[in-house]
Amino acid sequence: MGNSAVYRLDLQTKEWDQVIEVGRVPKFISLSPDGSVALVSNWCDSSVSVVDLDKGEEVRQIPVDSAPRGSVVSPDNRTAYVTAMYADELYRVDLETGESELVLETGRKPRHLVLSPDASRMYLTESGDDRSLELDTATGEVSREVATGREPRTMAISPDGLALYVVNYYANTVTKFDAETLEEIQTVEVGQNPIGITYEPTHGRVWVANYAGSIDVFDDTAPRDGTMEP
Repeated sequence: MGNSAVYRLDLQTKEWDQVIEVGRVPKFISLSPDGSVALVSNWCDSSVSVVDLDKGEEVRQIPVDSAPRGSVVSPDNRTAYVTAMYADELYRVDLETGESELVLETGRKPRHLVLSPDASRMYLTESGDDRSLELDTATGEVSREVATGREPRTMAISPDGLALYVVNYYANTVTKFDAETLEEIQTVEVGQNPIGITYEPTHGRVWVANYAGSIDVFDDTAPRDGTMEP
């Protein structure tokens, strides 16, 4: 099997204007805060590709472990974290030197990562253990954990850092947590097998993509005190 590629879409022309070769079966892309670098998880190569977006090319591949999935890039635009889903591990990688370091042996199937707006906290879903972890990014240590619905997958966080949203794939629900305490605020039913979620800040809406082919949209203009409404 040859390498795969990531594509760039020009939003004005609606045309694909870049094709960048990376490793095999790219699963997830995260961008550096300054928009200069993309980090691509190569599911079948146990590595992540560092892509220079100005040049439109891969500059290096960094080894991690089996089935890399979620990733985030820190505000320094250099330090990133990557989950190795089938190895039950979390890695810290240096995008400039290509070095990787095992930070944490996790529970079963660590999948997705999100950072708090100030990057002091990082959240991780463990799909195989039905829980989410909060980590201190300065130390890499787990500071809190919370039970989720069955098989948590993707997460989103509100721009003010007050609410964390987790899709529960086999429960067909989304749970909203207080991001500072990890106390559950609300759980709502969605379509079959929710797989993706994002917070749209212009209108304060939470969008949920369901694997069975539907989308749910909720209003949530008060992330801490309010509840989501369809």
